[in-house]
Amino acid sequence: MAVLDLVTLRWVAFIYYAAFLILLLLIRQKHKDVPGTLSWVLFTALIFGEATIALDNDLRRFSDFVHVGNAVILFGYMFLMVGCVHFTRSRLPKKLLLYISLFIVGTGLLSYFTQVPTLIRVSFAMSVIIGSMLYSIIILWRWNGFRSKTEKNFLMACLAIHLLAFIVRVYVNAASVTFNFNPDVVDSWTSLTLVVTNACILMSIHLMITAFKHQRLEDEIRARYDAEMNALSSLQKVQEANESKSRFMASVSHELRTPLNAIIGFADTIQAGIAGPVNEKQQEYLGYIHSSGEVLLRLINDVLNFTTLKENKVSIRAEAFDLTQLVAETIPMLDSILTKKSCKLVTDFKSKEQFPVCADKIRLQQVILNLVTNAAKYGPRGGVITVTVETRPDVVRLSVQDQGPGISAKHKSEIFEPFLRAGQESLGEEGVGLGLSICKTLMQAMGGDIDFENRAEGGSTFWIDIPREYRSESDLEGYI
Repeated sequence: MAVLDLVTLRWVAFIYYAAFLILLLLIRQKHKDVPGTLSWVLFTALIFGEATIALDNDLRRFSDFVHVGNAVILFGYMFLMVGCVHFTRSRLPKKLLLYISLFIVGTGLLSYFTQVPTLIRVSFAMSVIIGSMLYSIIILWRWNGFRSKTEKNFLMACLAIHLLAFIVRVYVNAASVTFNFNPDVVDSWTSLTLVVTNACILMSIHLMITAFKHQRLEDEIRARYDAEMNALSSLQKVQEANESKSRFMASVSHELRTPLNAIIGFADTIQAGIAGPVNEKQQEYLGYIHSSGEVLLRLINDVLNFTTLKENKVSIRAEAFDLTQLVAETIPMLDSILTKKSCKLVTDFKSKEQFPVCADKIRLQQVILNLVTNAAKYGPRGGVITVTVETRPDVVRLSVQDQGPGISAKHKSEIFEPFLRAGQESLGEEGVGLGLSICKTLMQAMGGDIDFENRAEGGSTFWIDIPREYRSESDLEGYI
């Protein structure tokens, strides 16, 4: 019957630690959770399987080998826990890596040099195992991954009892050979220490896995909280910067309008001959000054209106009036742009009766001016613009039909967004693309709506729906 072969045992240990080092390196590359339980079961099966082969199924010797194998597995598991601690907190200490490497090399060398006394080899192995356990306990004691001191102290107690039971088992077995102890007593002590160490291993595994999971969860919560706070801080800074920009634009717009009105007014005065006779060339230059000033004034007004609307400072004064009368009052204001483009404006009222609506008269006139101006600006020279008024359920619809190029498919979904000008690449008209955005905001604030459609024969039709009856602030909630 075969006896315990120490050389085979050393080779088994060498294979085990080589595999264990590879596992540590893999964990270092990608660590997701504590694989302590799986590793402990896997390598225990490996050691027991190798022992069964080496001992030729000698159950009595196999029982002795279980004690040594359990100690080896404990040593590996302790290093695994220490490695996981450092992988989750920092890089693997060079001293620990050197310690593992020296033990693997030493174990391999002892496997070759069989002339080394067995006592020296066993003492070397036991001292390395005990020293490694102590080192692991110290490292784990310094780790702050536990939720409470009670949990930490309980784990340290399990490890300390485990170490003490292991030492007792080693020296009881050694003393049984030297002093010829009763085999039954030795077996009792060995069985007791084996039960204690296994119980401590299971408890340690449970505590370590729980601690690592809690630490990982706390790290994720802390990282998420920090990210949310950073995002909130960034959002506040962006909002403050946006408010400062809006205030600056409003202030500048107000300051620019005053001198610009003076420029336009004095140009008109000189052009009218009030300040003295003006020749034809001077009339031409004064016309350029007037038209350029009007363009600039419209841009300033658009920027000022847009800034006011973005700050939700729009004031709506709803009143009842006849829409046809408002259209009649608005047409003379369009003479300049219509004359410039040689456009003809046609009105089509679908009923001879009045079209009563309830809205802010000034704001609605601003919307109509904007729609007709856009139709003239982007339509062909000499084109026809048709303004239609008709009754719809609960609203009165005003439509502005032009003969322009229409709205391209890529701009349909964003035509009412600020700073977008459909067709600006080809037409090159002045403007910053705020008009339709302002119209949409004003119509929603008055409880109405605005939209458009392309005509099959060419051009597009923009329409607005104006409510017939007054809508309270609660009715308009969600529009403003």
